[in-house]
Amino acid sequence: MRVELFDDYFSIGHALLGAASIIAPALSVIFFGYELITFCIKRKKKKERAREFVGDLFEFLAGAGLAALFTACSGIPACIC
Repeated sequence: MRVELFDDYFSIGHALLGAASIIAPALSVIFFGYELITFCIKRKKKKERAREFVGDLFEFLAGAGLAALFTACSGIPACIC
């Protein structure tokens, strides 16, 4: 399976939302739930393939990972729980 990353403008939003989820972890639950529901709906209509779903999740996790590295290296507290 070939996964394309950052293939559209929503990809930047996925990465930014991943970065924001470091500060507010509830965003990750909302994002994963939303992506799963939309994937199930679009899959039935043949509008989205599994590789696009995996790409969206990877973009989100890449944004979260980069934000976590930045906060860890700079000493900024990551979570405001």
